[in-house]
Amino acid sequence: ILDQNLIRQKKEVSEPAFSFLFAEVVQYCQSRVNDVNELHEKLLQLGMPIGQRLLELCVLRDKNSKREIKVPNMLGFIGNTMWKCLFGRIVTTIEKAAAIPGENKIITRCRYMIYEKEPLETKFISPPRDMNVQCAYFSAGIIKGALNAADF
Repeated sequence: ILDQNLIRQKKEVSEPAFSFLFAEVVQYCQSRVNDVNELHEKLLQLGMPIGQRLLELCVLRDKNSKREIKVPNMLGFIGNTMWKCLFGRIVTTIEKAAAIPGENKIITRCRYMIYEKEPLETKFISPPRDMNVQCAYFSAGIIKGALNAADF
């Protein structure tokens, strides 16, 4: 791996192949957990190292890269540069979430949502309806891993 050039190389995996492999990963994880919350946590944990490594790779590839210190700018980098590198397209929108009624107003943390119109993780996967499995937790893990690696 260290002998390979970091410059972009046009290597793509077909969507059905990715979806088949991801469906098998979800099924494997599902067979080793007791409930849906554990499965969601497992998918989140699987995505985190990918986000960490992908952030490093995208920063090395980007000629004009600078360290983002603001959350909206970092989410823009994740939604545009990293998503394009990983899935071949950018996210649909990045929105600031509305305040939750009854939430403590002293806390000044902002919440953001990265919205993807048709996530690749759910395109060809049909989980059992009784379990309410959200495969997008894998993407959330990628985002969380990238944000952790960037010290957010």
